[in-house]
Amino acid sequence: MPTEPPIILAPNQKWPDVAAMNDRCPKPDWRMYYDKLVGPYQKQKLLYLWDSSIAMNKYTWPASADSGMAAISDLVEKIEMMRQFKRVKAIPIVKLSSRLWSRRYGTPGPDFIIVRWVVKSASGGLLLPTTEPIALAAPAPATDNVFADIQTVEPPTGKEVTGDEIPF
Repeated sequence: MPTEPPIILAPNQKWPDVAAMNDRCPKPDWRMYYDKLVGPYQKQKLLYLWDSSIAMNKYTWPASADSGMAAISDLVEKIEMMRQFKRVKAIPIVKLSSRLWSRRYGTPGPDFIIVRWVVKSASGGLLLPTTEPIALAAPAPATDNVFADIQTVEPPTGKEVTGDEIPF
């Protein structure tokens, strides 16, 4: 168990020198991990997920392996690019997949496939399309697609990405 509270990094804050932190710890605090002694400090990223089904469960996925940290970094980069290009609070609907992580050992790593983008309002809610007036009606039958009525975001165009266009 940790003896100190975790160090939570601010946006754009660099990782502390974990190797130096571990070097300052006495060896009895270290542990065996795959036949190798590792220090008590490690880098870790957390991904917060929300199950949009009826259960509405929230999950936290901690990643300390390089493959998991890379998967989270890739997802964050895609979110930042979409928000930059479209200038909306877009959030991805993802499904968990895998990709080849180590060609040498043939081991897979996690991958998050973006299935769809939805719009997030400034208050944090998901925006419904505003094309039709809202009226009270009988409950709609349950569907498999719980995001059917949520406003989606289209992928950025080449003009949006480059800020340039070719006139024809």
